[in-house]
Amino acid sequence: MQMACVSNSVCHVRRKTCPRSLFGWDIGRRNSNDRPQPKYHDADLPFSTSLVDKTFLRGKELKCCYKATIDGFSATNFHGGSDFKGPCVIIGYTNKSFKFGAFSPEGYRSTDDYYDTFDAFLFYWTDTENVDPVILPKVGGSGAALFDYARGGPQFGADGLLIGPPLAPVMGGFAGP
Repeated sequence: MQMACVSNSVCHVRRKTCPRSLFGWDIGRRNSNDRPQPKYHDADLPFSTSLVDKTFLRGKELKCCYKATIDGFSATNFHGGSDFKGPCVIIGYTNKSFKFGAFSPEGYRSTDDYYDTFDAFLFYWTDTENVDPVILPKVGGSGAALFDYARGGPQFGADGLLIGPPLAPVMGGFAGP
Protein backbone atom coordinates (compact mmCIF):
# COMPACT_ATOMS: atom_id res chain seq x y z
CA MET A 1 0.00 0.00 0.00
CA GLN A 2 1.26 3.46 -0.84
CA MET A 3 0.25 6.50 1.07
CA ALA A 4 0.75 10.17 0.44
CA CYS A 5 -0.34 13.15 2.44
CA VAL A 6 -0.48 16.58 0.90
CA SER A 7 -2.07 19.46 2.69
CA ASN A 8 -2.51 23.14 2.13
CA SER A 9 -3.12 25.48 5.01
CA VAL A 10 -4.47 28.97 4.82
CA CYS A 11 -2.52 31.75 6.51
CA HIS A 12 -3.65 35.29 7.11
CA VAL A 13 -1.04 37.84 6.15
CA ARG A 14 -2.03 41.48 5.89
CA ARG A 15 -5.67 40.41 5.63
CA LYS A 16 -5.01 38.43 2.46
CA THR A 17 -5.56 34.71 2.23
CA CYS A 18 -2.83 32.77 0.50
CA PRO A 19 -2.31 29.03 0.14
CA ARG A 20 0.90 27.71 1.65
CA SER A 21 2.43 24.27 1.66
CA LEU A 22 3.05 22.85 5.10
CA PHE A 23 6.12 21.07 3.79
CA GLY A 24 7.83 24.03 2.10
CA TRP A 25 7.49 22.60 -1.41
CA ASP A 26 6.92 26.05 -2.85
CA ILE A 27 10.11 27.57 -1.41
CA GLY A 28 12.05 29.39 -4.07
CA ARG A 29 9.24 29.23 -6.61
CA ARG A 30 8.12 32.61 -7.78
CA ASN A 31 5.72 31.51 -10.50
CA SER A 32 4.54 28.50 -12.47
CA ASN A 33 7.06 29.19 -15.27
CA ASP A 34 9.79 27.66 -13.08
CA ARG A 35 8.38 24.18 -13.68
CA PRO A 36 10.01 22.12 -16.43
CA GLN A 37 7.93 22.14 -19.58
CA PRO A 38 7.38 18.95 -21.58
CA LYS A 39 9.27 18.78 -24.86
CA TYR A 40 7.61 17.87 -28.12
CA HIS A 41 8.98 17.13 -31.58
CA ASP A 42 7.84 18.92 -34.70
CA ALA A 43 6.28 16.19 -36.78
CA ASP A 44 3.39 15.92 -39.19
CA LEU A 45 0.80 13.28 -38.42
CA PRO A 46 1.53 10.26 -40.62
CA PHE A 47 -2.13 9.23 -40.48
CA SER A 48 -5.52 10.80 -41.10
CA THR A 49 -7.19 12.35 -38.06
CA SER A 50 -10.21 10.14 -38.84
CA LEU A 51 -8.21 7.37 -37.14
CA VAL A 52 -8.94 8.92 -33.74
CA ASP A 53 -12.50 10.11 -34.44
CA LYS A 54 -14.00 7.53 -32.07
CA THR A 55 -11.49 8.15 -29.28
CA PHE A 56 -10.80 10.71 -26.55
CA LEU A 57 -8.39 12.40 -28.94
CA ARG A 58 -11.06 13.52 -31.41
CA GLY A 59 -10.63 17.21 -32.17
CA LYS A 60 -7.54 17.51 -29.96
CA GLU A 61 -4.19 18.83 -31.12
CA LEU A 62 -1.82 15.87 -31.29
CA LYS A 63 1.89 16.36 -30.60
CA CYS A 64 4.83 13.99 -30.92
CA CYS A 65 6.16 13.44 -27.38
CA TYR A 66 8.67 10.68 -28.22
CA LYS A 67 10.64 9.89 -31.35
CA ALA A 68 13.00 6.91 -31.07
CA THR A 69 15.41 8.16 -33.75
CA ILE A 70 15.96 11.33 -31.71
CA ASP A 71 15.22 10.37 -28.09
CA GLY A 72 16.74 6.88 -28.17
CA PHE A 73 15.39 3.36 -28.47
CA SER A 74 15.36 2.39 -24.77
CA ALA A 75 12.28 1.83 -22.61
CA THR A 76 13.56 4.50 -20.24
CA ASN A 77 13.63 7.05 -23.06
CA PHE A 78 10.17 5.99 -24.25
CA HIS A 79 8.63 6.37 -20.80
CA GLY A 80 10.54 9.60 -20.14
CA GLY A 81 8.81 11.20 -23.11
CA SER A 82 5.43 9.45 -22.98
CA ASP A 83 4.50 8.98 -19.33
CA PHE A 84 1.68 11.13 -17.95
CA LYS A 85 0.76 12.62 -21.33
CA GLY A 86 -2.69 10.99 -21.48
CA PRO A 87 -4.20 8.84 -24.24
CA CYS A 88 -1.78 8.33 -27.12
CA VAL A 89 -1.16 6.86 -30.54
CA ILE A 90 1.96 4.75 -31.08
CA ILE A 91 3.40 4.66 -34.63
CA GLY A 92 5.99 2.26 -36.02
CA TYR A 93 7.64 1.88 -39.42
CA THR A 94 9.40 -0.91 -41.29
CA ASN A 95 12.03 -0.47 -43.98
CA LYS A 96 9.54 -1.80 -46.56
CA SER A 97 7.02 1.10 -46.37
CA PHE A 98 4.77 -0.72 -43.91
CA LYS A 99 3.37 1.45 -41.12
CA PHE A 100 1.63 0.19 -38.03
CA GLY A 101 0.46 1.52 -34.73
CA ALA A 102 -1.88 1.35 -31.80
CA PHE A 103 -4.12 3.57 -29.71
CA SER A 104 -3.79 3.53 -25.92
CA PRO A 105 -6.73 5.19 -24.15
CA GLU A 106 -4.87 4.90 -20.83
CA GLY A 107 -1.57 6.43 -21.89
CA TYR A 108 1.58 5.48 -19.98
CA ARG A 109 2.64 5.91 -16.36
CA SER A 110 5.23 3.11 -15.82
CA THR A 111 2.90 1.33 -13.40
CA ASP A 112 4.15 -2.22 -14.10
CA ASP A 113 0.50 -3.18 -14.43
CA TYR A 114 -2.03 -3.93 -17.15
CA TYR A 115 -5.34 -2.30 -18.06
CA ASP A 116 -8.63 -3.75 -19.24
CA THR A 117 -10.34 -1.81 -22.02
CA PHE A 118 -12.29 -2.29 -25.23
CA ASP A 119 -11.14 1.14 -26.48
CA ALA A 120 -7.57 0.14 -27.42
CA PHE A 121 -6.93 -0.89 -31.03
CA LEU A 122 -4.15 -1.71 -33.48
CA PHE A 123 -3.92 -0.42 -37.06
CA TYR A 124 -1.71 -0.59 -40.15
CA TRP A 125 -1.28 0.88 -43.64
CA THR A 126 1.31 1.22 -46.41
CA ASP A 127 2.68 4.24 -48.24
CA THR A 128 1.35 2.94 -51.55
CA GLU A 129 -2.27 3.10 -50.41
CA ASN A 130 -4.40 6.25 -50.44
CA VAL A 131 -6.87 4.83 -47.96
CA ASP A 132 -7.32 5.16 -44.23
CA PRO A 133 -5.47 2.72 -41.98
CA VAL A 134 -7.03 -0.69 -41.36
CA ILE A 135 -8.23 -0.79 -37.74
CA LEU A 136 -7.95 -4.01 -35.74
CA PRO A 137 -10.22 -3.67 -32.67
CA LYS A 138 -9.68 -5.45 -29.36
CA VAL A 139 -11.38 -8.86 -29.44
CA GLY A 140 -11.96 -11.60 -26.88
CA GLY A 141 -13.02 -9.41 -23.98
CA SER A 142 -11.48 -6.35 -22.42
CA GLY A 143 -8.95 -8.22 -20.28
CA ALA A 144 -5.26 -7.34 -20.40
CA ALA A 145 -5.57 -5.01 -23.36
CA LEU A 146 -2.61 -2.80 -22.39
CA PHE A 147 0.58 -3.51 -20.46
CA ASP A 148 2.48 -0.59 -18.93
CA TYR A 149 5.88 -1.94 -17.87
CA ALA A 150 8.46 0.67 -16.86
CA ARG A 151 11.29 -1.50 -18.24
CA GLY A 152 9.58 -2.28 -21.55
CA GLY A 153 8.15 -0.51 -24.55
CA PRO A 154 4.50 -0.36 -25.62
CA GLN A 155 2.62 -3.65 -25.35
CA PHE A 156 -0.93 -4.21 -26.56
CA GLY A 157 -2.40 -7.47 -25.35
CA ALA A 158 -0.36 -10.49 -24.40
CA ASP A 159 0.51 -11.13 -28.05
CA GLY A 160 -1.01 -8.30 -30.13
CA LEU A 161 1.86 -5.81 -30.45
CA LEU A 162 5.03 -5.80 -28.40
CA ILE A 163 7.73 -3.20 -29.01
CA GLY A 164 10.73 -3.79 -26.77
CA PRO A 165 9.85 -6.53 -24.27
CA PRO A 166 10.46 -5.83 -20.57
CA LEU A 167 14.10 -6.35 -19.59
CA ALA A 168 13.19 -8.12 -16.37
CA PRO A 169 10.30 -10.34 -15.35
CA VAL A 170 7.42 -8.39 -13.89
CA MET A 171 5.66 -10.29 -11.15
CA GLY A 172 4.42 -9.89 -7.62
CA GLY A 173 5.99 -11.42 -4.58
CA PHE A 174 4.18 -12.85 -1.60
CA ALA A 175 5.52 -13.78 1.80
CA GLY A 176 3.87 -15.38 4.74
CA PRO A 177 4.51 -17.09 8.01
